[in-house]
Amino acid sequence: MAGRTRRFIKRILICSDPLMTKEKEQYSNRRWLFDITSRPISMATGIQPQSFFSSLTQSSAFNRKKFFSLSEITLNIDETQFYFDDALISVSSIEYLTKHINPQSDILIGYELSAQTRRLLSRAGIIYIDIWLHPIRFLDDILFAFSSNSAAIRRRLFSFNVPSATFYLYADRIKVMGYKGWRRDELKIPPSSALFVGQMLNDKSVCRDGKMLSVLDFQSDFRRLAADHQQVYYSRHPYLRKGDEKILSFLKTFPNVQLTELPAYRLLSSNNIRTVMGVSSSVLTEALYFGKTVKTLFKPVIPLSDVYSEESYASIYQDFVSPHFWADVLSSVTPSVSKSRIQFIDTKDKLRDMLGFYWNYKEVDKVEEIRSTAVMKKQPAMESPWSAP
Repeated sequence: MAGRTRRFIKRILICSDPLMTKEKEQYSNRRWLFDITSRPISMATGIQPQSFFSSLTQSSAFNRKKFFSLSEITLNIDETQFYFDDALISVSSIEYLTKHINPQSDILIGYELSAQTRRLLSRAGIIYIDIWLHPIRFLDDILFAFSSNSAAIRRRLFSFNVPSATFYLYADRIKVMGYKGWRRDELKIPPSSALFVGQMLNDKSVCRDGKMLSVLDFQSDFRRLAADHQQVYYSRHPYLRKGDEKILSFLKTFPNVQLTELPAYRLLSSNNIRTVMGVSSSVLTEALYFGKTVKTLFKPVIPLSDVYSEESYASIYQDFVSPHFWADVLSSVTPSVSKSRIQFIDTKDKLRDMLGFYWNYKEVDKVEEIRSTAVMKKQPAMESPWSAP
């Protein structure tokens, strides 16, 4: 599939993962992706993109339940991310999929397609472009990672790649800002300390063979981390409210492990944080650019690279909101109508504000700190789970 290209596509379909992801979650992601990309794609190609989605009620729509039943797999419709083994998917299921996505005339642009879904699309002969939220979150705006199973499309995507040298520059800015800039609040951290980054319990990135991984699946690795460092800071995911009681009990058995709510960028800026460990967090990727020793216990959710390769994803800033990007990227499958370059006049924070993707950005941006502080003052304080019995 990697070397195949085709021209004269008739439909451009925009979706969230239509196989693994629950219908409600599909809609949430597909809606904003469609609204951001459909206009520049239409301007570039003359083809009006369409939404592609699964439905359990619409008789004419692609039905995940039917797709999996054709492979004698029972779909759990309540799971946000339904794990499945793509090797068990039958020819009948693939044939059903291609009745809804034509390999000869359609191209799929998907948000965070699982590895299983990507393999099945390739198996069906369907060209896709896969888009993931990029793990580097401390630039002037958020990035996205793009790849494709078409070699021609993937080469064009890499022509828009933001080089990793840029990430080092922004990480250096954050480090210096911590002791010289507007914050000037260096943390008092013991030498030879480590940071362990926790994640949400149902994150797609920590799913291995249907099991959602946590530090409890890597206890020996964590024990070595605690033994090799004077202090270990465990950063619980800020959105996690409950369900990790066993994790917290495990952590309490280590006298030099401390639960922390300190922002990740302030911890990464400290020279006394020597090692950063986690299962598959975006912070692990960010930590590399702060010069940390990084230990990833599972695997990065997507492979990033400055160099074009069959498996790697390109780091792309805001180009994809412009027709010139899609005219170039899709040039191997459809002639272009317009190559206009349309950009935000001021590029800072446009996608971040649009999508509400802030995370720890208030630690590196004065305006965001003011906004988030005002919001937090309206919310009740949350008790730390570390003090729970």
